[in-house]
Amino acid sequence: MEYKYYETWMFQNENTEITDSSLENRKVYFRYYFEPSINCHIGQRCLRGKYGDIYYVGKKFEDIWAYHQKIFAEIDYFRLVQHKPNYNIISKKYKRETFIGFLICNCDENYNPKGTSSFNEKYELLEYREAIYSSDQTLQKEKIFIPSLWQTFEEDY
Repeated sequence: MEYKYYETWMFQNENTEITDSSLENRKVYFRYYFEPSINCHIGQRCLRGKYGDIYYVGKKFEDIWAYHQKIFAEIDYFRLVQHKPNYNIISKKYKRETFIGFLICNCDENYNPKGTSSFNEKYELLEYREAIYSSDQTLQKEKIFIPSLWQTFEEDY
C-alpha cells in the first residue's frame, strides 16, 4: 500500500503534503492512500506514533460501512469528509454506526481554516471558531463562541 503523508486531514495536496523523513519530528500527521475496492481516498490520524481516527473522502456512510467493519473494526471513530466549492468542508463524525456530530469548515485559498462550526448529533451548535492570520499566513488569534455558555473567548498565538 502506498501512503502519502499530510499535515492536515482537511486537504491533501502539494501545499499540505509532508515527507516521510519529517514524520518522527511531528506530534500529529495524517497518512492517506487510495482504496480501489470502494473507490475512496482513506486517511488515518497519527498522534504521538499511534494511529487512530479514519477519514473517508467523498463517500456516504453506506459506501464505506462494510469496508470499515472489515478493515478497521477496532477503530470506533471515523469521519466522512466532503469537499465543497471555495475551500469549504463538511465532515460528519461517527462512533461505529452512530452519527455523533458534524463540522463545517470554511478555509481560505491557502487552506487555512477561517471559520469552523461544530455541531452535535441533534444539529445543535457546540462551538464556533474564527481564525485571524497575519499577512505571512501565521495564525494570530482565534475568536471562539460557546453557545452553551453564551460566551465569546479569544486566544492569541
